Amino acid sequence: MLECGLNQCLDSIKAMCRDSLAKLVRKEDIPLNSVIVKSLLWTWHKVHYVLIVLPLDKTVDIKKLAIYLQLSGPKHVRLASTELVFSVTGQRVGNVSPIGHKQTIRTIIDSSLIQDNNLNTICYGGAGDEQHELAISIQELLRFSHIEVADISTSANTTVTNTTAAKFNTEHFIVKEDVTIDPSLGNHYTA
Repeated sequence: MLECGLNQCLDSIKAMCRDSLAKLVRKEDIPLNSVIVKSLLWTWHKVHYVLIVLPLDKTVDIKKLAIYLQLSGPKHVRLASTELVFSVTGQRVGNVSPIGHKQTIRTIIDSSLIQDNNLNTICYGGAGDEQHELAISIQELLRFSHIEVADISTSANTTVTNTTAAKFNTEHFIVKEDVTIDPSLGNHYTA
């Protein structure tokens, strides 16, 4: 059943690619100096969620995110669990695509992606499986109606080099390296 759900999402992404200029590429075919994005599912009040798409070298600033979502504070916002990510997107953590989920998801693209690149820049991100990445221009990504743009990131504590990006293993989008503990927020994490 798990594989069936993944296949349906991959089929959905392939269909979206046919209707746009986006395409699926093998991970090893991603050019150096590419814009690589990660898609992270965040949740609040245990029933609401939002997908954040941002450059790999950025982290979500949960204070900015909480303000944007009009929440009373960052303590309410959490990175979604592995189970919730699969339940909502139909995709596994580390391979979540910015588009093509099993249901429509409110999606916020960090404004730095647009400010630091032109609209024709190709972004590479998860495609729902471990063998492929989605190659999509920023302009094509913005065509999807559930996409919003907001300033919700800060620079990451770790630096991703072109060599690191070129290696692109199956854990590439898992935010283990980008997770930091903000002491002012107790046990809340930023990614």
